[in-house]
Amino acid sequence: SMSVPIPAFTKIMFSTALKMADYKIQIVIGTILAVITAFVFFKQPIGKKVILKVITPIPVVKKLIYQMDVARFCRIFSTLIASAVPVTESLNIALSSLTNPIYQKKTKAIVDAVVQGRTIASVFKENKLFPPLLIQMIAGGEKSGTLDKTLSDLSAFYEGEVEEAVKNSTQLLEPILMLAVGIGVGAMILSIVSPMYCVVC
Repeated sequence: SMSVPIPAFTKIMFSTALKMADYKIQIVIGTILAVITAFVFFKQPIGKKVILKVITPIPVVKKLIYQMDVARFCRIFSTLIASAVPVTESLNIALSSLTNPIYQKKTKAIVDAVVQGRTIASVFKENKLFPPLLIQMIAGGEKSGTLDKTLSDLSAFYEGEVEEAVKNSTQLLEPILMLAVGIGVGAMILSIVSPMYCVVC
C-alpha cells in the first residue's frame, strides 16, 4: 500500500503462504493420502528393502542397524535353544529374522555347514558376519554346553549397546533440530524485517 519495493525473499514467502491458503483442502487431503501410502508401502517387504537401502549408507544408522541385528540374533537364538528347538532350525530362524539382506543370503550356506558337523563359531568366523566377541563367546558356549545361557548374556550386552547408541544418536539430533528451527525462525524474521528497512530507505 506504501508502494515501496518488497524484497524477493518476502515476496516468495507471502506468495507461497497465499497459494497454500487457496489450496489448503487439497494440501491436507494430499498430505493424508501421502502418509497413508508411505505407511502401507514401508510395511511391505519391498518397502522395507527400499528404506534400508536408503538409510544404510549413513554411518551412524548403519552401525545402529548392525548392533540391533546382533542383539536380535542372540535373543532369538537363545530363546529357541532354551525351548529345545533343534540347533540348526533355531539358527535358520534366527538368521532369517534379521533385517540385513546379507544374513538372509548366507543363511542356507551357514545352516548347511553346521549340519555337516562344523561348529557355529567356526562358520561365523569364516563368513565374518558377527563381531569377534560374539564368535568367541559362542565357541566357549559350544564347548561348555551352555550356548543358550551364553547367548542370553550376549543379547543383554548388545541390547545395552543399542540403547546407548540410540541415546547418543538422539543427543546428536538435538543440535541439528535446534539449528533447523533457528534457520526457519530467522528466515521468517528476515522476511518481515527486510521490508521495514526498505521503507526506512
